[in-house]
Amino acid sequence: MAAHFVCTQCYHVGGRRSHTPGSFGIELILWFFFIVPGMIYSVWRMASKKMVCTQCGCDQLVPINSARGQEIVMMVQSKQSAQKEPNQYPHE
Repeated sequence: MAAHFVCTQCYHVGGRRSHTPGSFGIELILWFFFIVPGMIYSVWRMASKKMVCTQCGCDQLVPINSARGQEIVMMVQSKQSAQKEPNQYPHE
């Protein structure tokens, strides 16, 4: 079972995915024509890899079972329930 996370930007609850910055095409060209810069670029790309939200790509994720994660989930649920409640005072 995958761990669940909450995105602090879009409030998506779910998994996460790996994101590697840069371009594979540029990396390939550097390796073919310039070995040392290709190696440096590859190391930079691998060192900069991070886990991001599957919805918005933000890297500010918190575990759902943490205090901050529970706070975000409760806030989102309260907003959703407030939107679903029918208007008690219809316009006359």
